[in-house]
Amino acid sequence: MPASIDHILAVTGRRSLSYIGHSMGTTMFYVMASMRPSYNQKVNLHIGLAPVAYSSRMKSVETVFKPFGQNVKWYEKAFKRYKRYELLERRLANPLPILCEDPLLRPLCYQISFLLLGPDIYQWPDKNIITAITAYFPAGTSFKTLYHFWQSVVSADFKAFDHGDIENMRRFGSFFPPRYNISAITAPIALFYSTNDYLSHPTDVRLLAYQLPNLVGMYKVPFPYFNHLDYVFARDSRSLLYDSVLCLLDSFNNKLERQCEMPTNRFNRNEKNFWRE
Repeated sequence: MPASIDHILAVTGRRSLSYIGHSMGTTMFYVMASMRPSYNQKVNLHIGLAPVAYSSRMKSVETVFKPFGQNVKWYEKAFKRYKRYELLERRLANPLPILCEDPLLRPLCYQISFLLLGPDIYQWPDKNIITAITAYFPAGTSFKTLYHFWQSVVSADFKAFDHGDIENMRRFGSFFPPRYNISAITAPIALFYSTNDYLSHPTDVRLLAYQLPNLVGMYKVPFPYFNHLDYVFARDSRSLLYDSVLCLLDSFNNKLERQCEMPTNRFNRNEKNFWRE
């Protein structure tokens, strides 16, 4: 990510840019901004959609991460033995659009997606939307990435990968991996979350928001069934989300004095209802 930011700024001649991240795309930004704080000056606004830093309350734990975590050592040995470290590779996932296009299998594809992401039949009215989604999702990840997420779920913390006592001591000078220093993330940040997101729980988002020193706002998408992928595929994403995002981008990049119509008012850390839904 630092190389990408430097390249964009070099090509455009700009001093800073805006970064929009979704899900793991937000995680990557928080890691970079905490470990390489000089890059905060190069980001005039970060917009986090379904942000993921803390993840102990995610509702997909039982369906995804718990089965993985219970067998993680077996998976680790198997991957090392066969020298394969990628999960859900595109060439393995490619049959999904074809399978989910079948009228008999399509309901099953919907149910599996809803178990992982949160149920929402209202923003996915087109019966073919599941075919489009499975053409891009899942997009593949590494075993180590999924293992790191599992560690975050178990530890209920946002910290570096736990390599084990010996390797941790060699890398970090401690038996335990260090926490990411969220207070070092000084770039302006706006967070968007939803109550039906099975991978980004509102309380976990609040925990992140509470520690950010330059929080622009934390906004709830005003639709009760908005799930983790609705940020990308929802039928009404423009009115529910994108208009607000574009207004924020306009305000921070063009320095316009305009009042953005946001889904909800900005949360104040000192308000009594900050931790309530």
